[in-house]
Amino acid sequence: MTGGVTTPKRLGQATSLTDTAFGGLAWQFGSTVGKGVLQVVTLAILARLVTPEEFGIVGAALIVVGLSAIFSQFGVGPALVHLEPLRSAHIRAAFAITLVLSLSTTLAVWTSAPVIAGFFAMHDLSVVLRALSLSFLFAGLGVIPESLLQRELRFRALAVVDLASFALGYGALSVLLASMGYGVWALVGGHLGSTICRTCALLICRRHPAMPPWPLSAGSDLVRYGFGFTLTTLGNYAALQGDNVIVGRVLGAGPLGIYGRAYQLLVTPASIFGRVLDRVLFPTLASVQGDQAKLSVAYTRSIGLVATCTLPASVLVIVLANEGVRALLGPDWISVVLPLQILTLGLVCRTSYKISDSLVRATGAVYRSAWRQWAYAVLTVVGAIVGSRWGVPGVAAGTLTAIVVKFILMLRLSQSITGARTEHLIRAHIPGLRLSLATGIVAGSTAVLLRSLEAPPVVTMVAVGAAIGLVVRSWLLVRWPWYFLGEEGVWLLRTAHRNLPSSIARLVLPPCV
Repeated sequence: MTGGVTTPKRLGQATSLTDTAFGGLAWQFGSTVGKGVLQVVTLAILARLVTPEEFGIVGAALIVVGLSAIFSQFGVGPALVHLEPLRSAHIRAAFAITLVLSLSTTLAVWTSAPVIAGFFAMHDLSVVLRALSLSFLFAGLGVIPESLLQRELRFRALAVVDLASFALGYGALSVLLASMGYGVWALVGGHLGSTICRTCALLICRRHPAMPPWPLSAGSDLVRYGFGFTLTTLGNYAALQGDNVIVGRVLGAGPLGIYGRAYQLLVTPASIFGRVLDRVLFPTLASVQGDQAKLSVAYTRSIGLVATCTLPASVLVIVLANEGVRALLGPDWISVVLPLQILTLGLVCRTSYKISDSLVRATGAVYRSAWRQWAYAVLTVVGAIVGSRWGVPGVAAGTLTAIVVKFILMLRLSQSITGARTEHLIRAHIPGLRLSLATGIVAGSTAVLLRSLEAPPVVTMVAVGAAIGLVVRSWLLVRWPWYFLGEEGVWLLRTAHRNLPSSIARLVLPPCV
């Protein structure tokens, strides 16, 4: 204990850091997959009850809300995870700072809503923004307990909270309201409901000291880290939303709804891998931030795992984009297919640079990352402006270019922090390329055959999945695991067999080598 706060290092005495991290990966993966499935199902239902224009209005509002959320939290949560040692005074200071910032942000968005609505030329945006601004007050109360749960490596609690709050707060509520004809307010209600449910659950899971007094030095420790974190996050957010701003401003609410659905379908598989690794890697790497050798091994292994998982996933999305959009969103959304395929080309880069982001936050190198994030933002906006001449697919191509450049920039920064060698990082990607090629051959040939028979989209998707399970999982990965999984993949396979219940391992995993 340090000032009444449990640290990851002390928690790790009872079990190895590897097993703790893998247990976290298992819980986070299960939660994220479950949440991803719920997102897809919810989106499929809402796409039939809510118009693209209504999606576009809420999408524009969420751009502003997401940007404002950066200021409302100011990196206080990540600072609590990073600081060593962490004292009770830090927690009380963090609570006070977060409360003041959350209230200030709510008031700022509420008063500026008409001006923002005028910028987007969307009259209904003003009242939507004011309603969503209330989310800052609820989200701010959950920052401290969430950060303490991360620091203590309590991944199971975080996983359950994430899944349950989305299922109840967003999935159930938004669908109920949409079925009652509330349109745009169904989406607003879902976002508010999810935030409220999540904060309540976090406060139940982790109580913390909140009342002053606390020394000024405790607040300065948080602000010093938080300022650099905020600079970095602002650049990243400007990049992530810059393309949406251009589409909404230049092309209108309808194309923004189309582009937003394409991007959301991309983010779902990326989140399954990137968010899972980030939620586990950030606190885990923070606990060994002074050991470069361990950081190098962890980073190289993570990059290899990302490539092995996301490259085949990218191939599947590209091959089945037409069937997937028709089955999930309906025929009215067919224009989503091409931008989705273009954005999917950058899935591995987008997921990999999330690993670099985790490393940067864990080691406190937030200021070194800031200019790279802003370069990414500039490239995204410029690419979207140029690409808008060719509509939504052109914007997607501009965004893809910026994603690739950011991946390269963050890869070089990560190498300077960890000392990881370039040849090792290149070698870590090769098994994923082999696996994606095999997946593409099996998926592409099966899809072409079924399309020639005019099979329904759902039948084609199920048949492709069955073919991959039969050929790739049950044959290629069994006979040549080292060739298609590499060192990192085989390590993960062995660790999974060691930690998962045998019945689950036999069902979802190839045999252990």
